[in-house]
Amino acid sequence: MINLRIETITDALTNLVYAEIYYPESATEPIAKTAAIYRSPEHAKSEVLALIKLAFNTEH
Repeated sequence: MINLRIETITDALTNLVYAEIYYPESATEPIAKTAAIYRSPEHAKSEVLALIKLAFNTEH
């Protein structure tokens, strides 16, 4: 099983939210980071999860 962590941060200049993905879950530095384009932490998390699902739902 793979455990990762998704954190959301609000950019102080734009008041928009970005997401960071940490792997392993206990990592101190993110392995990936989005741009600050989301209006809420919930929106950022749902979009990151949608992208992960899309990556795994491809036919080979």
